[in-house]
Amino acid sequence: MKPAVILSSTLCSFLLSFSAWANEESNKHENAAPEPVENEKTEDEAMDFPDEPYWPPAEGEFASPPWSKHVGYDEGFFIRNADDTFSLFFNGLLQVRYIYSTVEGLPDYQRFQLRRTDLYFSGHFIDDSWTYVLGTEAGPDGTFAADDVYIAKNFTDFTWGQAGQFSTPFLRETLISSTRQLTVERSLVSKYFSTNNSTGLLFGTEGDEFKWQIAATNGYFEHDPNQNQNVIDEHDFQNGMTYSFISRLELKPIGDWAEFRGFNSPSDNDTGLLIGIAAAYQRDNDVANIEETSATIDATLQGSGWSTFGMFAATKDQNNDHGTSYGAQLQGGLFVDEEGDTVELFSRYEWGHSKAHAEPLPEFDSENLSVLTGGFNYYIYPSHLKVTTDLGYAFTSIGENWSDETDGWRATDEKGQWVGRVQLQLVI
Repeated sequence: MKPAVILSSTLCSFLLSFSAWANEESNKHENAAPEPVENEKTEDEAMDFPDEPYWPPAEGEFASPPWSKHVGYDEGFFIRNADDTFSLFFNGLLQVRYIYSTVEGLPDYQRFQLRRTDLYFSGHFIDDSWTYVLGTEAGPDGTFAADDVYIAKNFTDFTWGQAGQFSTPFLRETLISSTRQLTVERSLVSKYFSTNNSTGLLFGTEGDEFKWQIAATNGYFEHDPNQNQNVIDEHDFQNGMTYSFISRLELKPIGDWAEFRGFNSPSDNDTGLLIGIAAAYQRDNDVANIEETSATIDATLQGSGWSTFGMFAATKDQNNDHGTSYGAQLQGGLFVDEEGDTVELFSRYEWGHSKAHAEPLPEFDSENLSVLTGGFNYYIYPSHLKVTTDLGYAFTSIGENWSDETDGWRATDEKGQWVGRVQLQLVI
């Protein structure tokens, strides 16, 4: 396929988004929305899923009348004791998928799967400055494992710390909940460069226009081609010789923080711009003698009914001279229905160039990645039930260092792999 076709397909949603932004600005004063009521939850806030510290609403801040102030439902079931020194909130997530993959040289592949089954318990204790999250997730094999599990403390209105297992502050795409992605699944580029969940300590501070987080953890090793639990076993996280430091800074000159919780931007969002930069360092002095540094930069521009996002990431193994890996992506989404935020079109293009950070790959060693994905979201019941459909095409072969069979992308030395996916998502 010609480069012009790739470029025009990828930037389609961005051009539509720019048109929507221009129209929005020209009618800004004429169609100005009323000021929001203080402490009232917006529809966008209601779409969040607790991948970050969850602060229970105070009495009088409920989006809908609860059964009582001690037991009820408010975007999640909750229980509070009489003196409000303890609360428990429960949320759940279910993602049911159908995947079809076809490429020359391999038999067609199709299956149904329960991609994610999440159970989240969160709340506060002693007072609302002490919070906790107990999150578990089951993948397609049905085995539950700890996801986000930590204790958090608000030191001031603008600073906090947490200890336990959490999403490390590196890639924006990884930090955003799987429930608030544009596509069925995160990009292959993000999965290669992600620092994922890790166990350790985190400190964060947030102002009106900036947010900064820094974490010290046990390490991540996601850049090994195996990309699975065997990597953790091989490098033995319990030997005390593995560690990492990860830090992310976000600048928000325009917009509100609540409107950047996901890649979806409903019609009641204002124009906003978010720029993020992050760096990561990890070391294993025992088995693999790995010393690795990574960096990323990203930008999000969104407005009433449209969103755009771009990122670039790089990583290098300092001890083993296998070279530097690079990756980038562009994506955009646009709500197209006139009656409300129901139908959202999106497209995404991702590119990568990787060097193996371990032994040379035995088969399907492809350094380059070029994938285009497009599709739509249909919100049956906003913030709770939606259907997502996407179709992806690989212009390059998919090496084992890029492949993710769980999400349909199989390792092969043939170009032209197609992956189609349909997902039904429920959040309670």
